[in-house]
Amino acid sequence: MAYNTPAVMEAVQKAFKIHFNHNAIKREPDSSVEDFSVLATAKKIPYAYWNIGGTDPDEWDDADLKGQLDSLITDNHSPFFAPKLHSALIVGTDALTLAALTLLT
Repeated sequence: MAYNTPAVMEAVQKAFKIHFNHNAIKREPDSSVEDFSVLATAKKIPYAYWNIGGTDPDEWDDADLKGQLDSLITDNHSPFFAPKLHSALIVGTDALTLAALTLLT
């Protein structure tokens, strides 16, 4: 289970909430990134792990209305994963830059 370093995650979450507004949501810890935390904790490096969405909003809304998010929306480990490329790159770049600037200032 990956557990973010509280101070790092709080700072990043605050910055994301301001920048991304209602599109920044808090997720519960899960085991999908258990190997990520091993890299940081072995060297006692503080860290924060976050996810970004890349699904076309219309596809998401349609799947949500049908109650089929798990079956119709694929994740990045699926061969059918097809994010909305331009917006995913923008959000990902913003998130990484914002986190770096937040933690380096």
